[in-house]
Amino acid sequence: MSFIGQNSKNSELMISRSGFWPELDGQKFRVAMRILDSVKNEQVEMALLSALDLVISELRVFRAKHAEYLTLEAVPCDELAGKSRYVFNFERAVFSEGKAKLLEDFRDMDLTRKSGEDRANLIMTEVDELRRDRWNAVRTFYDEPDVFAVLV
Repeated sequence: MSFIGQNSKNSELMISRSGFWPELDGQKFRVAMRILDSVKNEQVEMALLSALDLVISELRVFRAKHAEYLTLEAVPCDELAGKSRYVFNFERAVFSEGKAKLLEDFRDMDLTRKSGEDRANLIMTEVDELRRDRWNAVRTFYDEPDVFAVLV
């Protein structure tokens, strides 16, 4: 029996560039969103592709407005730590939605007791926060504020 840790093969996942949109690094997603190695690459890939599809559809108006640019990186904008603000917020949106999808997929793992139900409620709160973060990231593409209030 060996107590030496083994490197996980889960770290080797890249979602290739989708035309205008940048590629996504599965390892960066795992680290940034604290995804455990017990989550297989296939599950991460499915969550990221699903999130990518949703975010791209939410940004279709932005894409049409900037049709003269071949890539998101080429669209002029401010930089954050040497990185395009748009690329940062694109990753933020996709990563937030990707983690929300993973949490939804795994929330039914331990619901046989009251504590499992309580845990599921906590997970759903986190899912809501992640979806809000995705929406806020998407809104930055349209220069909209994070808060929308209506006086009734």
